[in-house]
Amino acid sequence: MRRDKRVTVCKRSANGLYYVTAGTNGYISAVIEQSVDLGSHMMFIAAVEDMEVLSDVPSATYAYYQSDIKPKPEKVAAGVYGVSESIGGVWCVVREG
Repeated sequence: MRRDKRVTVCKRSANGLYYVTAGTNGYISAVIEQSVDLGSHMMFIAAVEDMEVLSDVPSATYAYYQSDIKPKPEKVAAGVYGVSESIGGVWCVVREG
């Protein structure tokens, strides 16, 4: 029976935590020292314990995602109503033309 080779996609950091190596350009490991409730968000203040740059390949920034990854909405013929992309979680009906 043939066994498939396993691919290692994680390693253990100096402080004992596992981190993903496949498709990752770096990691930061930190201990949370304080958390602040900002109403709609939580802010964590932490002390960095370990970090490493794993690759020089640039991260997929939000601008890169918007320009090169996110599917473009289909054009709707002039005078025809269609559904646009979600805006703030609400689907909007738009009229083009």
